[in-house]
Amino acid sequence: MALTLNCWESANSAGAGVTSLDVNKPTSGSALGDSPKNAAVGDLLIIVVGNDDATDTVQWDDATYKPTGFTLIDEIGGAASDSHCAAFYKVVNGTEGSSFTIPSQASQEMYASCILISGSVGSPSLHLIGAAVADETPAPLDITGVNNTIADCIVFYLASYDGGDAGAFAVSGTGWIERAELFSGTASTDACGVWGTRAMSGTGASGTVSVTPTTGDGMYGFQFSIAEIAGIVAFMIVTMSRPQP
Repeated sequence: MALTLNCWESANSAGAGVTSLDVNKPTSGSALGDSPKNAAVGDLLIIVVGNDDATDTVQWDDATYKPTGFTLIDEIGGAASDSHCAAFYKVVNGTEGSSFTIPSQASQEMYASCILISGSVGSPSLHLIGAAVADETPAPLDITGVNNTIADCIVFYLASYDGGDAGAFAVSGTGWIERAELFSGTASTDACGVWGTRAMSGTGASGTVSVTPTTGDGMYGFQFSIAEIAGIVAFMIVTMSRPQP
């Protein structure tokens, strides 16, 4: 398989509203992942981030509100969900520091993961971005996959929720597993999310992943794929919320 999810680091704002969040770059000392290693030139870094902003104002973009050196993949969220999330990517060039600062438009609770992916051939690049999917009362939210045109891939989903009291998430669908649940706190005003992966060996649709929180409410989602010469990495993003108390 051309691409390997090596390891990741996560961070959160610990129940506080912030306008930026720092997340560490994964290293060989990272506790979580399939094969932790230091980032090498040509590897791929993905940052996924979420907050619980309750407006329609875009929280991250490809100009001001992004980690330095990264390219925005997409941002989704709004007043209907009381939450936002986004994803960015960067091919490692060897000049990166030990952490990345993620600025946001509003001061809200935030969480993020920085994920290191390595491949045997070439440098990864953006392949596909799927259409956004919305559901105000999901039970669960089902997001269909993109149609990958390159064999061998790692598929990711990310789900974002506006209530830390969701407690836990259940994920179902062929081949999908949960990797990490992210919480800024456990109160109903906190933000939380979850992401995971599916391994694929051929081309075609990455398939539907179903994300169900302990308490259901509005959700949004989209999928995107990142490819290299011999592989694809596909990501799914979901936002959801429960009303503020």
